[in-house]
Amino acid sequence: MQSDGNDERSSSFDGESRASVAIVGAGAIGATLGDALSKRARLFLCRRTSAPISVSLSGREHQLRGTVWAGAEEAQPVDWVVVATKAQDTETIGPWLERLVTPRTRIVMAQNGIDHASRVAPWVPASRVTPTVVYTAAERMGENQVTIHDYGSLALPETTAARQFAALFSDLVDITIGTDFESASWRKLIMNSAISSVTALTSRTVSVRDVPMIGGLLREILLEGITVARATGVPISLGESNAMFARLAQIPPAHRTSLEVDVSRGRPSEFQFLTGALLDHARQSGMAAPRLETVHALLSGRQ
Repeated sequence: MQSDGNDERSSSFDGESRASVAIVGAGAIGATLGDALSKRARLFLCRRTSAPISVSLSGREHQLRGTVWAGAEEAQPVDWVVVATKAQDTETIGPWLERLVTPRTRIVMAQNGIDHASRVAPWVPASRVTPTVVYTAAERMGENQVTIHDYGSLALPETTAARQFAALFSDLVDITIGTDFESASWRKLIMNSAISSVTALTSRTVSVRDVPMIGGLLREILLEGITVARATGVPISLGESNAMFARLAQIPPAHRTSLEVDVSRGRPSEFQFLTGALLDHARQSGMAAPRLETVHALLSGRQ
C-alpha cells in the first residue's frame, strides 16, 4: 500500500551523517552496487539468510560491508531502497517495502526493462521512483558469493533524486546523468531482448551470436526493436543497430544470460519484461513486429 504521508515512522538512522541504503535482491547486480555504495552509505542487505556476502575482485576476496537482514520482520525504515531483484520477482518484495518505506524513502529500480515505476506502484508513487540502466560484469558464484569482473556503469535520469543517489557512490562505478536516459533505457531493453531471447531458445551461451544465421537474426531483432522505440517517440536512429550489435559482440562468449539460466532451470523468467514490453508498445503504436512476436511466443512455450 502506498504511504499517504501519515506514517509516523521516521528513519531509524536519524542523526547519522551517512544515508541509509537497503539493497533488496543482493545477487550479482545488488552486491556490485552495494559494494560501490558501502564506503559512503550505511548499507543493509535484505536477504533470506543471515549469511554475509563474499565479494571477489581481481582474485582478492572481501566481505561486503553492511548489515544483513534475514527477513522482512528485521527491516527498519531507510532513506533509499535499491530494488535489484529480477523483474518478475518484484511482486514478492511487498513485505520488505512495507517495512523499509516511509514518506521520505526513495526507491531506485536496478532492474531490466522499462516502465519501472509501475512495478512498485502499490507501495510508492512514481514521483519517488528513480529508474536506472545498469551495465556490470559480475556473476553469482554461489548463494553467498559474487565475483565482480568490472563494476561497469550506471545511467540515471536528470532529476534531483538521481543526483543525490549518484553522490552516494564511490568512484568504482562510472555514472552518467542526462536527459537521454529514456533512449539509454530502450537501447538496453532492445539489446537485452535480442541476446537473451536467442540464448534462452538455443540453450547456448552468448557465443551463439557468432553462428552466422543467429547473428543475422540478432540484427533483425535489433532493427525491429528500434522501429518500435521510434514509433513510441524514442529518438533512436535505425543506424544504431550496428553499434548495438558491436556491443553485443564485446560480451565474453562464455557468458550465460540470466534469461537462459532461468529458462534452463525451469524457473519463471523475465521475458515478459523484455520482448513482452517491446510487443506491448508495438501494439499500442499499431505496428507489426513479427520477429519479436515469434521469439516471444517460443519463450512463452518454454515457460
